[in-house]
Amino acid sequence: MNKPLTTTPHHPAAEGGLAHRRKAIAALGHELRLLVDATVRTAASPETLNHLADGVRALTGQLTGPGSPLAPPMHVTPVDGGVTGRCLLGIAR
Repeated sequence: MNKPLTTTPHHPAAEGGLAHRRKAIAALGHELRLLVDATVRTAASPETLNHLADGVRALTGQLTGPGSPLAPPMHVTPVDGGVTGRCLLGIAR
């Protein structure tokens, strides 16, 4: 069973790398959203699609938050008394 991303082993270098990790997760989420978008537009052959599906199946782990390919990328901005969020919904949504 996969462990949730919030339970990572403690490592002294991990504390300084949290922002770097979050940036990498957001980049992965961005690329996965592009993949989802390309998937709904594709005219690739069934053989190509099955080959790609096998590669995707080989990936493991839980993707949540900015790493999720299904969650639209939301940009949150502080405003007086709260926050405002904006996102762009592509063809996959």
